[in-house]
Amino acid sequence: MYNAVHIGHPLAQSSNFSTWYIYGVRYSTLIISPAKAIFFWKKACLSLSRLSSKFGSILFVNLDPALNYLLYRMNNIIQQPMILNKWRGGLLTNWKFVFLRKIPDFKRGLFIGTWSQEFMQNLRGATRLPTAVFTFNVSNSVLPYQEARTINLPIFSLSDSTADTSNILYPLPGNDDAVSSITFCSITASKSILLGRLAGMSKYIKYKKVHSLHY
Repeated sequence: MYNAVHIGHPLAQSSNFSTWYIYGVRYSTLIISPAKAIFFWKKACLSLSRLSSKFGSILFVNLDPALNYLLYRMNNIIQQPMILNKWRGGLLTNWKFVFLRKIPDFKRGLFIGTWSQEFMQNLRGATRLPTAVFTFNVSNSVLPYQEARTINLPIFSLSDSTADTSNILYPLPGNDDAVSSITFCSITASKSILLGRLAGMSKYIKYKKVHSLHY
């Protein structure tokens, strides 16, 4: 609770799609139900771990420059692809043309000093289409949200009291404005991904040991 995760927007800005996880109103501010937040966070964390254990990649999207430092710090640990500041249209729906075909030019240094250089650097290592999309504010991530829906990718999103959660597979009830809340969200997601990756590596090592005994 000290991370301000439970604090929503003023009542006048509420969304009809977020009423199911609203606990009540305090001083004209909506309060997010802690019990429902915990339930859906656990569900989302289990799914993140499951995807990570199968060596899937989660594309993190943040179009708010003020939070870039948080994504860089997070990515140093989990090593997942990310998009910052600006979304390139067609990235998910036309992955091969928008990203994969540009890898040779990026390696030759043709994008130095351009926005494409940062774009390609943040996606380095992503040789295949991501298995899920994670956003910290679905209201500011309309294009990524629409493209992920078009190709049926699961969406994880921090969802405040103003969010439209009708088509989000894994809504994460919580404050999407407070830095403390977003930091808590990023740490929790990172832990889930790392735990899933450790479980996947453990299974892979056991598999290799068992099969090496037969040769």
